[in-house]
Amino acid sequence: MTQKKKNKRTEQIKQVVEKGIQMRLDTGAPVKFSALISRELDADYDTLNIMFQSMQGCTLETFIMTRTVEKVKELLVYTDQSLKSIAQALGFSVVYLSSQLKDYTGFSASYYKQIRRQKQAIMKTQLKKLISNMNIFPNIKENWLYENTINLSD
Repeated sequence: MTQKKKNKRTEQIKQVVEKGIQMRLDTGAPVKFSALISRELDADYDTLNIMFQSMQGCTLETFIMTRTVEKVKELLVYTDQSLKSIAQALGFSVVYLSSQLKDYTGFSASYYKQIRRQKQAIMKTQLKKLISNMNIFPNIKENWLYENTINLSD
């Protein structure tokens, strides 16, 4: 296989992995990645794994967990989902997912939730400043806040 074909195949594998992670999150159903990758790419999983490892320097299993952990971090920072709900959707125990998160990143779920709280506080402060600087009639400001369900008290 040429280098160009290997690169293309590697990117296809990455796309299938992303698809599998999203399928798990969307349905809560387990995804057997080896079967999914083999089926989607119409190739032997072990052969793909060997090629992937030579191109990426890690096994598919390691890559799948790395991408899963990245998705978990994203969900913890950008959504209000708990680690428990994310773990359930991915088909993992909370203890297992928590240990994987810590092993792969060096940080716990609470660290990522703290980042979320900090981002929210910054956004709220910026929004308060923006609204206080608006040169509009008070009733228009109140209507806008009401329609956009923004609570600026605190």
